[in-house]
Amino acid sequence: MKKILFIGPEVTDFLNPLAKILKDKGYKVDVLETRKVPRDNLSITESYSTKLDYNKLIEQKITFVDIIKYSVKIELYKYFFNTILINLLEGKCRIIKSLRNSFAHTHSKEIFSPILNSYDIINFHSLSPGLLSFVSFISPGKKIVLSFWGSDLYQIYGIKNYYEQLTSLKRANAITVMNYEMEMIVMAKFGSDMKNKITHTFMGIRDEIFDKINEAKNSQLDFSFSEKYNIPENKIKITIGYCGNLICNHLLILDELEKIDYAIKENVHLLVPMTYGNFSREYLGEVISKLNRTSISYTVFDKFLSLDELVKLRISSDIMIVMNKSDALSASVSESIYAGNLLISAVWLPYSPYRIENIYFIETDFTRLADNISYAVNNYEEIKPRLAANATKVKKLTAFSNNFQKWISIFN
Repeated sequence: MKKILFIGPEVTDFLNPLAKILKDKGYKVDVLETRKVPRDNLSITESYSTKLDYNKLIEQKITFVDIIKYSVKIELYKYFFNTILINLLEGKCRIIKSLRNSFAHTHSKEIFSPILNSYDIINFHSLSPGLLSFVSFISPGKKIVLSFWGSDLYQIYGIKNYYEQLTSLKRANAITVMNYEMEMIVMAKFGSDMKNKITHTFMGIRDEIFDKINEAKNSQLDFSFSEKYNIPENKIKITIGYCGNLICNHLLILDELEKIDYAIKENVHLLVPMTYGNFSREYLGEVISKLNRTSISYTVFDKFLSLDELVKLRISSDIMIVMNKSDALSASVSESIYAGNLLISAVWLPYSPYRIENIYFIETDFTRLADNISYAVNNYEEIKPRLAANATKVKKLTAFSNNFQKWISIFN
């Protein structure tokens, strides 16, 4: 029986269904989740054989005996001098900090190496700095799968981070990305020899989400959600972004919305989801201040939404604007398209899978955004029939049931 370990900051959100299928097929599937407040729910219990407590493991203190033991290890000094060299290349000189980090690295290896090497396959999700140091703890005979999510490829810079990703990718047996643009960036950053390792895969949206959207669309109108959040029924609803992170470019989008004609503004209501993304209250205040200057009615969502409310948000919206600095085909965007939204997105985003499937959406940049919004609002009734075919296409592309077999092939 093969043993698989999923490891990363939010793997349970995406991989519970896959883990459950693998477990049903006879694999032993465990999860090492690294977020500070890991969720402990029925879905995790059902999906995994064991849930490892990363935070409890990492909190094990280095003792004086450990320091003596590590001081005679050649690996500690290799890591130390490598760290010093990288620091010098970055214009830093942190000898004491580098020494401390070297002891911490060696201590982590003592803790995690026996755990990692008890598995046949280790799948890392979100290749962020720090986590990838675990790759060096794994013996050569083990299979390593590295899965890029998006921001870990687009937004991580610096010599140290680049070196950590490069060495990990060279060691990997397989690399997963979500689209052709991500594949091109991986090869441009880390070398064309990565191509043979790269596979295009989606995390997959649970079929339950599509079912709930269908149920909500086909049921009688439920005005309770609109009443609760003061959403008018007689206006075109436009969703701005999908989280509270600065990556969504809320302020730049709102700058462009200020430019549209007053008559169009009167016909529009903005929906601004900021329920996750580690945003600050200061940034939330900036967004609300800018919203007030647009002279457009709006609803800001800054509290957790249940799945039912999230579905109602999707179907309440008519248009979704995504002008992110980067994105890797977020599930939120695909769900909104499935719910019937017209997507207006930044031309630089890696949405080639939508183009390949002939999904109808509008691509733009900030110089044309105001005109595109005006066009979409003024011609929404004429555009709406073109959106009808999008649901089938986006489900074919992103549904978990259409993607899990590729993941199983990777592990095999």
